[in-house]
Amino acid sequence: MTIAPWFRDALDTELFELLSDEVDDLAKLNLLLLMRRERGLRADAPALARALGFHSIEQTEQKLHELAACGLVQVEPADDGRALYALAEDESARRRLAKLWKLVHREAYFTSLLSHLAERSVEEAHAHYQHAVREPAER
Repeated sequence: MTIAPWFRDALDTELFELLSDEVDDLAKLNLLLLMRRERGLRADAPALARALGFHSIEQTEQKLHELAACGLVQVEPADDGRALYALAEDESARRRLAKLWKLVHREAYFTSLLSHLAERSVEEAHAHYQHAVREPAER
């Protein structure tokens, strides 16, 4: 899946890399947007999954780990041992997220962004489904 040329031309290198490698599906975008809307939100994967209507806590947690690995989300231990997730507050993350927020507020670009991420999400779901179907047959 590639980004449409006219949409690619609207992105600087840093934003292009962010969308290609880090915020590369709708679930990740929705997690980030929720954390942005709820300023100061620190929540575990089950709470974030419920808030967004996601069915899989495991996949939500995987998305959060990927966002943390690229520095957009920070992980903090709760007193009871759960992992709590929040938007990263360092300057680099804030700068990259600001570019994403700016893109989200431009309607034509946001529509293209949603289309691009939806296509990538469908591809990922298809690959996950194919793997799940093959796995029992191989046993």
